[in-house]
Amino acid sequence: GCRVTAVTLSQEQHREATRRVKEAGLEDRIEIRLQDYRHVSGSYDKIASIGMCEHVGNAQLEGYFGKITRLLRPGGLVMNHGITAGSVSNAELGAGLGRFIDRYIFPGGELVHVSRLMQALARGGLEMVDTENLRPHYARTLWAWSDALEARHPKGSCGRPARPLHGNIGQTRRHMHRAGEHKERVIQAKPHIALGAGQNLRTAEAALHGIDHQRQVA
Repeated sequence: GCRVTAVTLSQEQHREATRRVKEAGLEDRIEIRLQDYRHVSGSYDKIASIGMCEHVGNAQLEGYFGKITRLLRPGGLVMNHGITAGSVSNAELGAGLGRFIDRYIFPGGELVHVSRLMQALARGGLEMVDTENLRPHYARTLWAWSDALEARHPKGSCGRPARPLHGNIGQTRRHMHRAGEHKERVIQAKPHIALGAGQNLRTAEAALHGIDHQRQVA
């Protein structure tokens, strides 16, 4: 089995996750912390970051991936799952959707193109192993969410029809369907060897194992 440390800034999420861990009898294996990721210490074999990069912001991405790199053991893996922009220009989403997302989904969030993530994770010391665009699947998920919401809550909390919310979810799913937004899952690794300036893989491996590469070749 594995031992898990999870962090969140949401008191509600922390309370509910802690309750579920206790209910499952896993307190000895899973720790839920109310903590900023920047204050986490220790060393981990694997790290999963779910729905996080949207909130970090473009200017902080290198620091974000750098922190992950420092927490990860050499050879460890990272799974980064989040929404990215469909356009490299980072233009605001149309039909008022950008304002809706900023107000109701992740206030202060900033979507960047996946190419920007690749640049930032490489600068942070990670290597991209695999990436998958989940946009077509997420569009279908949004349709299911919208249908379930309308079936369960045909009226808003004030007794008025909840059509504005349904409409914005509909806009989101249409935008996702048309590739205005992407849902990316990126697998990264921390290399066992970090190549310095002028090094190639053979000389770096030799340095790692204390081997005089030139003498060995001779």
